[in-house]
Amino acid sequence: MSKSKFLLPLLILFVAACSDHATDKYFYESKNYPEFSIVELKWDGLSLTNEIRKHSAIAKTRNQKVFLQMTGEWCSPCKRLRKKTEKNALMEAYRGTYVIRIDYDEWENDLAQIGLNKAPVPSFWELGENNMVTSHYTNGNHWPEITAEVMGPILKLYFSGEIGEQTLEAQKFKVNN
Repeated sequence: MSKSKFLLPLLILFVAACSDHATDKYFYESKNYPEFSIVELKWDGLSLTNEIRKHSAIAKTRNQKVFLQMTGEWCSPCKRLRKKTEKNALMEAYRGTYVIRIDYDEWENDLAQIGLNKAPVPSFWELGENNMVTSHYTNGNHWPEITAEVMGPILKLYFSGEIGEQTLEAQKFKVNN
């Protein structure tokens, strides 16, 4: 077999695997808990707006408030946060929410559809009635460490709407001191 006959199939396979968006990097798992839901959106060419609209409608039927969680496969704090979801303090914090997780690298080209240009990871964004992000958000700058005991109370206050960005900074200071 000549080199060209051997290399051509490899080249075709390589080109077919490339796209404008990142490929699967980790196992996506959506899960409905008794009092909240977490949905992992895998980019597959669909409109982010349509996906958000679809999941917002589901959340409404469950009487859950919708948030977008920006994450990244390369992001160590994102991975730690994901692993701690089932700790009691975070289970309590997530109560009444419908969290739509998206990987920044996969959805970066689509973020403008929901009102974002760029976003830090990890971060949470409240989604408004129009399925666009609101100015109510929190990110890793507001969390002194990624433990369920520290993040649980902060996220509970954030998800409930009891605190905004300035108060999150104060809560971070309170936790640190």
